[in-house]
Amino acid sequence: MYCYQDDEKGFYGPLMGIKSAWSYVTSDYVLFVPCDVTFIPPDVLESLHMALASHPLAQVAYVNINGKALYPFCLLKRSALNQICTHLEQGQRSLKACFSDLHAQEALFENHALFFHSINSLDELQQYQQLKFLH
Repeated sequence: MYCYQDDEKGFYGPLMGIKSAWSYVTSDYVLFVPCDVTFIPPDVLESLHMALASHPLAQVAYVNINGKALYPFCLLKRSALNQICTHLEQGQRSLKACFSDLHAQEALFENHALFFHSINSLDELQQYQQLKFLH
């Protein structure tokens, strides 16, 4: 697993992080996993690859857990880079909007024990730790 610094300083969101990764990676595909995700399905890469292969125009597949889309948790083709750059140049930072243009496909997962998909605050972290302690 690798972590890279964004190409530009400031906060441009996950789309900039995704774009920046391609400056360091030479492969045709990259699996992006958010640092705050609480569950990584064991077959996530295979499922994302199958979802991506299911549509001839698809350039990205993302994870959906228990009906919640986790757009930053995705498998992207290098061919998506131009569209990502276009969105950023136009000041559009929405993964959902960009992925729509990339003919995004979903990989569906269920986890009935999962309460938090990701942790985005200290309060959520404390709640998550309490739930794990109770189980």
